Amino acid sequence: MTYYLVGSIAVLFVCVAFWYFNRVHLVSTLMEKHHYFQNAQRKIFISYKSKNSMEACALAETLMLLGYRVWIDQYRIPLFEDTQFEDYLDKGMEQCRKAILMTNQLYSNSYWCRYEINKILKNYGRGNVCQIHIPNDTNIHDILPKEILPLYKEVPAIDWPNSATKTARYLSDKGFIKYVGTFPSPPVIPPAQNVSKLLIKEAGIFFNTSSWTKLDLSNQDAASNEFDRHGYMLKINKAKVMLHILVQDAGKTSRPKKVTEKDYDDRTVFLENREVAKRHIVMMRQIGFNFDLVGSHLVEILGFSHLAITYFMWNESLLTPPCYMRKYVLTFPGKTVPNDVDIIITARVIDPKQRDIHSLFQYSPLLNQFITSAHWS
Repeated sequence: MTYYLVGSIAVLFVCVAFWYFNRVHLVSTLMEKHHYFQNAQRKIFISYKSKNSMEACALAETLMLLGYRVWIDQYRIPLFEDTQFEDYLDKGMEQCRKAILMTNQLYSNSYWCRYEINKILKNYGRGNVCQIHIPNDTNIHDILPKEILPLYKEVPAIDWPNSATKTARYLSDKGFIKYVGTFPSPPVIPPAQNVSKLLIKEAGIFFNTSSWTKLDLSNQDAASNEFDRHGYMLKINKAKVMLHILVQDAGKTSRPKKVTEKDYDDRTVFLENREVAKRHIVMMRQIGFNFDLVGSHLVEILGFSHLAITYFMWNESLLTPPCYMRKYVLTFPGKTVPNDVDIIITARVIDPKQRDIHSLFQYSPLLNQFITSAHWS
């Protein structure tokens, strides 16, 4: 009798434990699925032409301030992966439930743009897609994309109001996103006085230069007229070094003969410039700097496309942690910069054949102040 009772209790205990384990596992699974669904519901895929990368990034950051998660290729696509763009786009679309198309008439000339938009409309349906039309800075009549491509039919569309906050407010009013409260506005810091040319109108970026300092490069040996590389590197190592290289668009000067104008789109430019970017990084590795690549994106400056590389950059002798530059566009001034100004930011790109380390690193110590003082207007 005793053995029977003990056995029954043991069986009952095992059954209860099995039921409890399955119940906990079921609840945990349901919660994970619910959490994933909730996150996916608040995650938005942003599609844009590289010409409009600045507007896309501004809108992405505004949506993130409102609590939304955003998939945008500038943050997600690695630089030196062999995987095709389509694979990354597919993975991004799987994680989202809605999409925003930031369009202009240039879409009509790009095979890959049309490919991406067709996939978006197929995956999400027109009810979960919104189009934001950004006019081109041309003198010709700006034709809306929906008048060129039938695939835009029945997709809600607005014109870009030149403000990410206004765009987010419109999306909320139309029920595309859900947000209750005051919409945040990014701070605008005006340029400091007594500094020349610190406004890039094309990029809409203002700089506060009150804390900027210029690296003293007076370490050239006057007697031998040779550059003291060791002394220069010692000065560089004392600064927090951060670098964002813009590589010249190889397609503007050496377009492959087999590539037609119609096929020459963002993806082609990206693949061509990737090898050029590698050469820059190899060159700087040779002088002792280390890199952790984060990603890359194409930007438009004064009508030219450039490949911008984003990465951590540090030297073993630095006491400060690695520096991370995500999206701000920086080009280096030429050798004719007068010495009586702190710095001049100009829309000039580094030549892919550049081997002048002195010129390349001249303004590196300024970049930490640059990233902390630059804000979108």
